[in-house]
Amino acid sequence: IEFEAKHPDMRGMTKWSERLPVEADSPLPAQYLAGEPLARAAIITGQGSVLEQGSLSASAFARVRAEGPVRLRFYTHYFPGWRATVDGLPVEIQPDPPNGLIGLDLPAGEHRVQLQFGATPVRRVSAAVSAVGLALVLGLWLVDRRRGDLRK
Repeated sequence: IEFEAKHPDMRGMTKWSERLPVEADSPLPAQYLAGEPLARAAIITGQGSVLEQGSLSASAFARVRAEGPVRLRFYTHYFPGWRATVDGLPVEIQPDPPNGLIGLDLPAGEHRVQLQFGATPVRRVSAAVSAVGLALVLGLWLVDRRRGDLRK
C-alpha cells in the first residue's frame, strides 16, 4: 500500500487495463488503511446489496440481493483462468473498464456468486512440461547415484 501510494505509476495492471489505476478506482486501499474489512465485491450498476462476501488467494464469493438487473464487480484483476458460477451455474465474466477488474451481470433476486481461479490449456501444458523436467532431473540424479555406488 505504501509503495503504491508513493509510486502511483507502478500500480498493478493487466492487459485489460485502459489506464493507470487512481485512488478513486478501488475502495480497498482506504479500507485497509482504516483497518476495516475489505469489500472485495460491489454492485456498480443497478440497485441491490452485497449481503456477505469473502475471498482467498484463488477464490472469492459474494451473496447478493438484487432488486433488478445489476452489475457486480470483484476488486480482482481479470486474467484468463478465472471462472464464475451464480447459484452453481457457470456464467460469463468480463474485464470491467477502466482497470480490467472482474465483472458480471446478475438478474433480480438473491444469488450466491462464486469466483474460482483455475487452469487454462497453457497452464496445463506448462505443468506437464515441468513434471517431465522434474522426472528427468530425478532420473539423472538416480543414475548418477547408482554409478557412484558401483564405483565403490
